[in-house]
Amino acid sequence: MPQPPVPPTAPVPLPDLERCDPGGLLRRAFDGREAAAGPRDLVLVWLLRLPAELDPALAARRILASRPAAAGAEAAELSGLLREIADWPRARLAQRPAGRSRLH
Repeated sequence: MPQPPVPPTAPVPLPDLERCDPGGLLRRAFDGREAAAGPRDLVLVWLLRLPAELDPALAARRILASRPAAAGAEAAELSGLLREIADWPRARLAQRPAGRSRLH
C-alpha cells in the first residue's frame, strides 16, 4: 500500500532583518563596505552577534531573501556560506541518526 503524502509544513515567518543582522555587518559586507575581513571571518562574527534565541538558519534565510544576486567573488562566497547555514536549522541539527550512540 502506498504511503500517504507527507503534509507540507507551514512556512516559518522570517524574523526582522535588524534582528538577523545585528549592526548591519553582513549588509555592509554585501555592499562592499566591510573589506577588512574575509567572508568566513564575517560569518563567524555575525554568528557570535546573533541573539541566542534566534536560529541562525532563519536569520541566514532572511538576509539572503533581502539581497539581490551576489556580485563579486567575496559576495558570492558570503552568499554560499549563508546558504549552507540556512540548510541546517536547529531542528535538523538536533536530530541524531537512528542507531548511532553519542560519543562520550
